[in-house]
Amino acid sequence: MPHRRAARSTVAVALCLGTVATAACTRLLAPAPPPAPPTLESMLAALGARERSMEGLRVSMSLRGTGRGGATLPSPAYLAIDGPGRLRLEVLSPFGMTVLALAIDGDEYTLVQPLRGETRRSRVDPKELLDPDGRGAERMIVALALLFRPKIAATNCRLGSLSEKWAPPAKGHPSARAGVSQDAALEPGAAATASRSDSAAPSAAAGLTCALDAHLSATVLVDRRARPTRESYALSDGTTLLIVEYADYAGASPTALPGRIVIRDPASDATLIARVLRTRASAQRGFFFW
Repeated sequence: MPHRRAARSTVAVALCLGTVATAACTRLLAPAPPPAPPTLESMLAALGARERSMEGLRVSMSLRGTGRGGATLPSPAYLAIDGPGRLRLEVLSPFGMTVLALAIDGDEYTLVQPLRGETRRSRVDPKELLDPDGRGAERMIVALALLFRPKIAATNCRLGSLSEKWAPPAKGHPSARAGVSQDAALEPGAAATASRSDSAAPSAAAGLTCALDAHLSATVLVDRRARPTRESYALSDGTTLLIVEYADYAGASPTALPGRIVIRDPASDATLIARVLRTRASAQRGFFFW
């Protein structure tokens, strides 16, 4: 009898330990819940920090364009962000010659095209994007000025809607030829590749709409980590001027940089694809990037 009681006690202890271990393992193996969707306050904080972190950034990238005239060869480009609304861009030909040097300071810009012997100074006008036959350089200037214009402030931003979806690009559309899949078009930021960390395609979890002036607003969609997946710029009458898609983030931080940026110009049916190759911070303000 004592042996039977000891055996029963041993079995009971084993069952108890097994139950505890199973519960512990269940807790260890259970997947962590996804982050909660960003709130207005968290988006303002994250996107504001993102804008501030851009100051002094130097970016080496490859640019490729598609449009009515076909696709262009990838070209080396160097971007310097000197401060809010102040940036410089140098684009080279595939053979290493400077094609253009651009400096934007707020609403004013200077464009130098050495191969043409031209220097032009003017003001940034978003309505340049309404003309489908406008010059490509001016369209790029407006796009860059809008992208890097400070826009995140509690006084002019509100929660945006996630109801707006991209329609899949038609066969032969520049974005389709550029390698943007239909899934990516329907789900902003879905073109991430497995070669980069945190490569799962970030889907939009929340949106923020900010007024840039009385006639122009920007809507920013972010994923659950508050990283932008898509930006769109529209006039007060609803006309979309510019659509930007971000993907291939190199990290999970809200200030992480995307490895791929696709800029669509609906009026001209043109697409500009930027692949980020290298970044660094710098306090210098000269025109030499590296």
